[in-house]
Amino acid sequence: MIFFYIFSFILSLQADVPNHWSYIYEIHDRHEFYQNDEIIVKPKDSWQTLFSLTYIDRDITAVKDCVFFKVPGVDSGTIKIKTINLNDKCDDYLLKNGEKEIAAIKSLKYSIKENGIELTFIKDSNKKENLTIQLNKKNKKLQNLFGLSSAEYKSAKFILLAPKTNLKPSSRETYLKVGSECLEVNDDCEIKSPSQCHRCEKGWYEIPNGCSHGPKYCGQLSCGGKNQPACRRGMKWQKSNDEFDCRTNSTFAYCSRGLSIQCEGRKAYCR
Repeated sequence: MIFFYIFSFILSLQADVPNHWSYIYEIHDRHEFYQNDEIIVKPKDSWQTLFSLTYIDRDITAVKDCVFFKVPGVDSGTIKIKTINLNDKCDDYLLKNGEKEIAAIKSLKYSIKENGIELTFIKDSNKKENLTIQLNKKNKKLQNLFGLSSAEYKSAKFILLAPKTNLKPSSRETYLKVGSECLEVNDDCEIKSPSQCHRCEKGWYEIPNGCSHGPKYCGQLSCGGKNQPACRRGMKWQKSNDEFDCRTNSTFAYCSRGLSIQCEGRKAYCR
C-alpha cells in the first residue's frame, strides 16, 4: 500500500509555473478548434497557439505570455512560453524561441474555465504533470487604474474566444444570431470591419480560406466533419511561398478520412 502511494506521487506532479503567473488577470487568443479536455493530436509536428495570458509586469506595463504547443508526431511535443507586447499577435512569434520550454511531451490537454486554466501533460517518461493557472481579479482592477482603453479588451484579438463563454457584449450591444458573420474577410484577405465575435452568445467558428484569418460565424461547428468547415493546417506548414486559395491550392486545409475539400469561393468545406 505504501509503495502504491509513492508510485502515484511519482507519476502525477504539479509542474512549476513562472512566478509572474500569479498576476495573470485575463486569458486571450484561445485556439479556435481545441475543446476543453481534448487530447491534442493534430496537426502532427506543427506549432499551435493554445492561449495567451495577460498580466502587469515589473514596469507596470500590461504584457502577455503566449503559450504554444508543438503537437507530437514524428518528434515529441513541446510547450513553449513567449512574452510579447500586449498589442502583438502570438502567431507572429510561433517559430521564435521562448523564455521557457518543456520538452519530451507525449500528450497534452487543457481546460479554460471562468477562474483560470488547468493544463495536464504526460511526458515521454510517463510522468504526468499539471499546470494550474488562477486568474487574479485584483490585478484586473489594477490594470483599469492605469487608464488602458477598455476597447482594447473588447476587440477580437484580445477576447476569450471559446464556446459558451461567459463574456457578454456591452449593455448597448445585442447578441448575434447563430450563423451570423461576425468577422468579414474578402477574397483579397482584407478584414472589412472590426470583429463582432464577442457578441456571439455560443462562441464562433472560422472557415479557412487560405488567408491568415478566415471569415468567422457565430455558433459551434467542429472542423473536418461532413458538411463542416475544413481544418486549417499548422501555421508553420502554411508559412511558405505558396499562394493559398481554395479554388487553386487547397492544401492549406484538410478533412476527415473519406471526405474531400469542396470550395465555396475561397472557403473550404468538407463534403
